[in-house]
Amino acid sequence: MKRFITIALTIFLSISASAQNDAYFCTRQGAVLRYERTEAGKNKLEYVRIQENKSYDAASGKVSFTNDMLKPNGESYFKAPLSMDATVSKDNTVTMDVGQSAASIVKSLMPDADIKATGGKSVLRSDMKPGDVLPDVNIVISAMGLEFKSTVTDRKVVRFEKLRTKAGEFDCVVVREHKTEKGLGMNKVKINDTWYAKGVGMVRHDTYDKKMKLQTTELLTSIK
Repeated sequence: MKRFITIALTIFLSISASAQNDAYFCTRQGAVLRYERTEAGKNKLEYVRIQENKSYDAASGKVSFTNDMLKPNGESYFKAPLSMDATVSKDNTVTMDVGQSAASIVKSLMPDADIKATGGKSVLRSDMKPGDVLPDVNIVISAMGLEFKSTVTDRKVVRFEKLRTKAGEFDCVVVREHKTEKGLGMNKVKINDTWYAKGVGMVRHDTYDKKMKLQTTELLTSIK
């Protein structure tokens, strides 16, 4: 259970945002984005993640969506898809409270636990360009005597890049960040590269170890 909670938190904390027009998030109501994650060097599916947009309030900029994580056989890891929110401001900046999203993950797996979450707002500006530095993200999740800490620092825009996946071709901005994860039976330091496209959000997410050896890749495979 501890290992799966850690994997689930790592997955969803990587979702800084995934909007419409000039924002790095998909706000289209009813849109379904499908992602596949594989381990480096292995032609083996680790999991499928499904993001489905439920509603978008243009006045407030709030996007309500669900995330589900499926095993290779199609069975969900959760009893029901997890409900999450993001906000797109008038200047197309995307903000997501990933701390509260992480708490909802733990709550779905430990429904009787008293969950506490502090910190964790992730920001993606619409005008990002290479050399820009984004705000750090610090999260603490506590449940049943267990504590999970995720600290994301050195969030830097490294380049623009055109990327093709099964879902199509996208003009992306690439953000590199350093992530430290502690608790729930693990202590890891990672380097992440994430490709974001306007009107779509996350297109690709790579994780590396401290020596920049590729560990996993998550790719957008379809948009409906």
